[in-house]
Amino acid sequence: MPIVKLTLEYDGTAYAGWQRQPDQPTIQAAVEAAIIGVTQITTPVIGAGRTDAGVHAMGQVASFRIDRDMTPREWTRALNAHLPKSIVVRSAALMPTFGQGQTVRIPYSESSGTSGR
Repeated sequence: MPIVKLTLEYDGTAYAGWQRQPDQPTIQAAVEAAIIGVTQITTPVIGAGRTDAGVHAMGQVASFRIDRDMTPREWTRALNAHLPKSIVVRSAALMPTFGQGQTVRIPYSESSGTSGR
């Protein structure tokens, strides 16, 4: 099943942080709702980190697995059409999948905050 990597930007003023919480608006819940809106499939979104309530982000990375044949451009456009204006998908990428127990290492530069790819 393909892995879709998203790079998000958001104004967190109206949110209780990244992680899904009962009875609280969160970034994770909004992204998952957008995926449902696009695909009618429920799938969990995994964030590469978390933000607290009211915190903004530029370059928040998240990913999800889904059996849907869409290009990165199609994912970006479709999710942005279903997300609130305070959350934007800046880019999407289809990531390689590996067999069970295999991992991939992506170089990360702390000085620039970007991956080495």
